[in-house]
Amino acid sequence: MIKNLPNILTVFRIILIIPVIVLLRGNYVNKIISFILFLIAGITDYIDGKIARKYNMLTSFGNFLDPLADKLLVISLLISFLSIDPSIFPYWMVWIIIVREFVITLLRIEGISKNSEVKTLFIGKLKTGFQFFTISIIIIFLILKDYLIEKKTIRAVEGLTDIRLDDALFYYFGDISYFIAYTPSVFLCIVVIFSLYSGIKYIVKNKHIIFYKDE
Repeated sequence: MIKNLPNILTVFRIILIIPVIVLLRGNYVNKIISFILFLIAGITDYIDGKIARKYNMLTSFGNFLDPLADKLLVISLLISFLSIDPSIFPYWMVWIIIVREFVITLLRIEGISKNSEVKTLFIGKLKTGFQFFTISIIIIFLILKDYLIEKKTIRAVEGLTDIRLDDALFYYFGDISYFIAYTPSVFLCIVVIFSLYSGIKYIVKNKHIIFYKDE
């Protein structure tokens, strides 16, 4: 049991995806509970890695499952955000992140099939950390938006989609309603840059797996 604890925590993180997404579709109180569960998922990500390294419990299965759990959690939430509010951020941002994660997952699978493990790079850890931070910010802003609209403090406005940059900047810094609606796009844009850069680094670092040929 102790020996498999890191993998158990990883599986638990995957299971948490379901209540996090379901609660996210409710009112601001349900979103607060969803946010707490998301934070718990983030904590398990930190703990399972620390336990595995400290007690030398690193396994090929764990090295594959742990980043996969992170990818499933991030992608599931990004898609859920779009289903809750299609204007929350442009679809192309989400598709870039999904394609990147899909390509790197295929690279890991290919590495396993060729007995050449894909090592997790620091830039990958940094990217994952910022993804978790950004999703936390987005959920917080969704909670604020629902609460303030219910209290009639702000009005409901669409997110940063199909809007000219100069108009977006004008509204963003001039009205709290737009500031709350547009901020998720600002943070997700940074995540997209991280995702593209780290994805290219992974491919370059592990190009020997792509071009590997059996003798």
